[in-house]
Amino acid sequence: MVRKLEESAKRELQKSEKSDADVAVYDASKLATTRQKVIITVQDKKGRKQFRLYMDDKFEKLFKIYDEHANGQREHLVFFFDGEKISPGQTPEDLGLTDDDMIEVYSKTG
Repeated sequence: MVRKLEESAKRELQKSEKSDADVAVYDASKLATTRQKVIITVQDKKGRKQFRLYMDDKFEKLFKIYDEHANGQREHLVFFFDGEKISPGQTPEDLGLTDDDMIEVYSKTG
């Protein structure tokens, strides 16, 4: 499959009449890879729910999806993994999450 992608990229480059500076070089290894997914369990006081995310998705996406389940209470929620607060800009990959790792959700008070 990688070989076919490389050959296809070479043919496209040969057909192009643009100069070398204008030609986009394809990285066949990146085209052949797929994004890895992880299943995360989110626990709040009502129970547990599972969500599937890509390892490179920002937690902001999970927070937004969870907010839909929490009836718009996102600004009052705090998410933790292993006792550490999760920021919206972090990813499952940043935290080293694996399938079935648990994220805890707490309501802010005050």
